[in-house]
Amino acid sequence: MTAKENNEPAEREMAGFNQKNKAPDRRLHLAHPLWCVCMAALLASGSAAAGDLDTSTGPDGPVEEFSADYFACQDEARGMAPAMQKCVDAELVLQQRHMNDALGRLQQQLDQRSVSLLQASQAHWADYKNSTCSFHHRVNKSAMAPLEVAACHLDATMERAALLRHWQR
Repeated sequence: MTAKENNEPAEREMAGFNQKNKAPDRRLHLAHPLWCVCMAALLASGSAAAGDLDTSTGPDGPVEEFSADYFACQDEARGMAPAMQKCVDAELVLQQRHMNDALGRLQQQLDQRSVSLLQASQAHWADYKNSTCSFHHRVNKSAMAPLEVAACHLDATMERAALLRHWQR
């Protein structure tokens, strides 16, 4: 066995790969609490500005990225799960509002049949999101499970809002 082959599992593990099936490990997504804390620290250090992350602006600010308030909240939380949970919960409310605004704008552009299909799609998406995040809670045995489940809802909501905005184009 070559040295490269011998190091591959370690390299894959460090890159976020699941060792059982060599698939990307989704536990390390952008809404992951550890990522949030690291990003908040990066922003606080001045290495990046919150405005650099904004790709689109809605009535209440950026709509495709986490809000600046979210990063500030996570920075203040200092890795404490209850405080981090409050940050995620507040951001989820904001992102749900962005998603609902995008849904409303899209519905205004569609004929009645398409609106009906979109409403059915939205209901199925909500069921999918809820069952996926509930399953995540069921299989995740860590002390951070409630926070990771909230992050699951936040991540899914932000992805759905981005898709709804894409369909408006």
